[in-house]
Amino acid sequence: MLKEGWDVTNLYTIVPLRAADAPILVEQSIGRGLRLPYGGKRTGNSEVDKLTVIAHENFEAVLAKAKDPNSILNKFSFVELDDEYKTEPSKVITAKSIIEQKIEKEQEKIARIENEYEQKQAQTTLDAQRAVWQVLPTMNALVRNKKELASPQNIELIKTKTVEIIKQSAAASDSLFAQQEAFAQIKEVDSIVDAVTVDYVNNIIEIPRMTIQQQDVQATFNWFDLDASEGFTLPALKQEIIRMGLVTGEVETILAESSGAYGDPVRKIVVRLMNYEEISYDNNSELLYHLSEQACEAIKSNLINKEELSQIVRQFKDIIADRIFRQMKDHFSLSPARYIKPTVLPFVEITSSNLTKVYFQGLP
Repeated sequence: MLKEGWDVTNLYTIVPLRAADAPILVEQSIGRGLRLPYGGKRTGNSEVDKLTVIAHENFEAVLAKAKDPNSILNKFSFVELDDEYKTEPSKVITAKSIIEQKIEKEQEKIARIENEYEQKQAQTTLDAQRAVWQVLPTMNALVRNKKELASPQNIELIKTKTVEIIKQSAAASDSLFAQQEAFAQIKEVDSIVDAVTVDYVNNIIEIPRMTIQQQDVQATFNWFDLDASEGFTLPALKQEIIRMGLVTGEVETILAESSGAYGDPVRKIVVRLMNYEEISYDNNSELLYHLSEQACEAIKSNLINKEELSQIVRQFKDIIADRIFRQMKDHFSLSPARYIKPTVLPFVEITSSNLTKVYFQGLP
């Protein structure tokens, strides 16, 4: 918002979340915050008139230069027009394509036809032409250039798509005569599609549009065996309950007995590994179970009482998962960034452009 533009004027604090190396970007960001919210005038209230910038080193350099009288932050300019040059409200002007202009002219001609039957026939033909014009831009993904639109194979495809559009439009219409009008338009399609297509080809400029899409970078943990030579000799901790008196502060330690139901130790380690955002369970489930099983085997091999394995894993699951993840990072790789075969459209639909016309009295 600060870089591209923002119309909100009640901005009082700027906190940069990343460094802006170019001084002009820093100046632009500060400039956004210097807009006065109340009619562009100072209120006299320092808290309202003040902009606070949480500065990093690049902002500090720009602010230091702001003390220079020639700095852009110390300058402002405006153009003031005398009363005789008061402006009128602006007006939105739509620049229409040649095809849209042709349709409007044909519609005006139809409105001037006095014979009702001829007028209706002309309107049917124009509506059929509209449907063809609606189809033609969608053919850009099926041809290599605009001239291929006029090939016999593509003409037949254009006819088929035009008929579908006419039927869909009739189905969505509330008119009692929609189906009848659609039938009449469909009868016109065969006779007009060639001429409309040629006219379309002659009145568009081929401006290719290429879509380049980069493939997702694949992050992979490669298969390996766990190095359990260190860090997997873990003792079973005593299970105790510590009780402290709120009044006397007396501390008591109570030994607890467990039911022995600690769950699957391998699964517990896998669950902890899944908490690392770098690890995708869907892509690495086999490796996670493989390493977790090896970790359990390593811990178990150092125990006198093998039955303590589940208890130890429950007590040290976070530590075990961390030691496994450290080794996984040594076997991590990223696939090189590649691009999918680009999609090239020889031409695109021509749409209307909206412009703003501003009136200045007394000015040329």
